[in-house]
Amino acid sequence: MPKRKLKKLKSSPSKKAKSSDPSGESGPSNRQDEGPSSSSTRDLSDSSYRSQLDDSPLSPSNTTSYSVDVYRVSYRLSTQESDDWFIDSLQDKTVGEVLTDVGEDYITYFECIGKIPPLSILCPMVKELQLENIPENCQLESLSSLTQLEMLWLSDNNFKEGLPEAVGALTSLAELYLGRCQLQDLPESLSSLTQLKELRLSVNNFKEGLPEVVGTLTSLTVLDLDRCQLQDLPESLSKLSQLEMLDISGNELKEVPEAVFHLTELKKLDISYNYELTKIDEKVMALNKLQMLNCDGCTKLISPPYTVCQDGIHAIQEYFKALNQGREIEVCNAPVAIVGNSLAGKPVS
Repeated sequence: MPKRKLKKLKSSPSKKAKSSDPSGESGPSNRQDEGPSSSSTRDLSDSSYRSQLDDSPLSPSNTTSYSVDVYRVSYRLSTQESDDWFIDSLQDKTVGEVLTDVGEDYITYFECIGKIPPLSILCPMVKELQLENIPENCQLESLSSLTQLEMLWLSDNNFKEGLPEAVGALTSLAELYLGRCQLQDLPESLSSLTQLKELRLSVNNFKEGLPEVVGTLTSLTVLDLDRCQLQDLPESLSKLSQLEMLDISGNELKEVPEAVFHLTELKKLDISYNYELTKIDEKVMALNKLQMLNCDGCTKLISPPYTVCQDGIHAIQEYFKALNQGREIEVCNAPVAIVGNSLAGKPVS
């Protein structure tokens, strides 16, 4: 899927802003939303509902009611068009103001910066959720009630002490964004995410090894491990039989990990800027569906030589074919020439 980022809506509250994609991380896909159930109707004058709001276990330790506590939020209702990305800019709103705006409708996309409001009350049917600047030690227990959530963006938060276990309860999740979260491990509860298609973990600290739980996510089609200080990949990754895109660029690999050669559905493989990489095994020829192999910056490559690899997967395949046929291969600083009966002096393309 084309790369694009979720909305960073910082414009005036009086205007509507369209999302942009400055960073290159993927955002949510457009989906058809179901209609609201009768339980989504909220009457702010209903005393039992007000009691539920004020007595919510998510309430802050002080006595300030959520009805007057202010949050930085932005959201899209089910009645708004889902095939464009015009939504209200981030505004300071109380829970009461949000619920008044929602009325008998319901929220399908919700974005929050800073302290987190009672999500189970505000957006129980939300499908796409973006949380930024989450306060330290926040366990996100409210996430577990969001049973229809399909996309969760938690990138750029501090989870050095570990990703909250509540994320593993989101069994409808298809896309999970955890880039730049200072992660060193992942909870085993993520193995419950059997519908997860896209997992982005770029710029985290997995120097001790990629958590084995990633290898249990067998529905993955996209896995981003860019700049994670990886020196190898676990063999369990070979179980990701549906994986089509793998980004392991910017790591500390010396060879392409063995597990990669078992990913037979792979179409795009990015190994660029692994500065110590010296070898791509001939087993890469078994990846019949591979259309793109990015080796930029891997200047220490010897087999095949970097000058070959710069020309992409087809040049690499031609290199190995020539070796197997016993043809002499001449490598120079410019094009690579195959010396043989029919291809003498012709550059690899």
